[in-house]
Amino acid sequence: MSPPEMGTSNVYPDDRERFLEAIREITENHVPIDFEYRLVTPLGEIRFVREISEPEFDENGVHVRSLGTVQDITERKQVEEALRESESRYQSIVEDQTELIIRFNTDGIRTFANQAFCRFVGKSSDDLMGASLYDDVPREEWEYLKAHFVSLTQENNRSEYINQVIRPDGECRSIQWVDRAIFDDQGQVVEFQCVGRDITERKEIDKMKSEFISIASHELRTPLTSLMGALGLINSSLVGKIPEKVAPILEIAYRNSERLSRLIDDILSIEKLDAGKSDFSMQPLPISSLIDQAISEHDGYGIEHNVSFVVDGDVPNVAILGDEDRLMQVFSNLMSNAAKYSPKGTVVQLSASERGGAFVYLYRMRGKVFPRNFARRYLKSSHGRKTPMQRSKAERVSA
Repeated sequence: MSPPEMGTSNVYPDDRERFLEAIREITENHVPIDFEYRLVTPLGEIRFVREISEPEFDENGVHVRSLGTVQDITERKQVEEALRESESRYQSIVEDQTELIIRFNTDGIRTFANQAFCRFVGKSSDDLMGASLYDDVPREEWEYLKAHFVSLTQENNRSEYINQVIRPDGECRSIQWVDRAIFDDQGQVVEFQCVGRDITERKEIDKMKSEFISIASHELRTPLTSLMGALGLINSSLVGKIPEKVAPILEIAYRNSERLSRLIDDILSIEKLDAGKSDFSMQPLPISSLIDQAISEHDGYGIEHNVSFVVDGDVPNVAILGDEDRLMQVFSNLMSNAAKYSPKGTVVQLSASERGGAFVYLYRMRGKVFPRNFARRYLKSSHGRKTPMQRSKAERVSA
């Protein structure tokens, strides 16, 4: 079928000029044609076609006809258009992000960088495309990065890491990346996509926090050591006989000073707490003994605020597996708040019940301070870390 024979009546109006140009090419310039255009069917449907035609000439070199094929490519065009729309949406989403987003092949050559990354390194997209990602990384980190990318597999195709990126002024910034390896149908890595965030300020704040905690803890430890020494000396009776009524109070003060010393040790290792790596001294602790100890240690504080602490009902013969110091800290927080914010003369009751585990509830008689489910809510860490109580489990204690 030749273009002259087809005419232009069924060619989509916007494509007729191109169609006529193709006819002129083959009839006047005697060159083959391979082009795409749209046709309108008798039912009014628009179809995409691809035409490939070769000119034929007589013995005098005059064009007599064109022979070729016309192929319906509508479905292919629809797929291509869907891909373009998808790519456009992807580009819009990526370019709207404030995070740094890059892609690169297995040789470390960039294939994409969003505008946020371009601004961050002070280079245009054209400058970054085809350039090595290592151009903006300190040389001492190259081998580490190469080993990191090689470690990604189909089973473990996502990873996080931190490395330095060099700014245009030579400043190195700490970037936290989330990497993902992209594989082909044969399971081979074809590309990496990385999404990064500048955490330089956060790291500086963490460093300042650590330094502050270290200094503050040292300043606390010095007077506390003297206080513990004085209390120990008094308790030893080396400075004289201790009145019978005073001895229990001094013993409580000494135990609390020891606990405070251990808490200072925890503060010094605050980074371990943040990483969820803090050590816990887990041991079976009878719930009745914990409540009795909590009341004994806070009686003086209750008297100061004209509030009394009592045990409500029978305490079950149950032990929880936990860290005594941490659990006493929980009691201390709850009971000190109850004493501080309760009306004078209030009786604050401590009760314990077993519900598949051991939970302690704290509430007062007049004017609700803590709802019965407060302890369970309180023990949920606001930062996603489990508290000692969440790590504990109830165990029966033989009578």
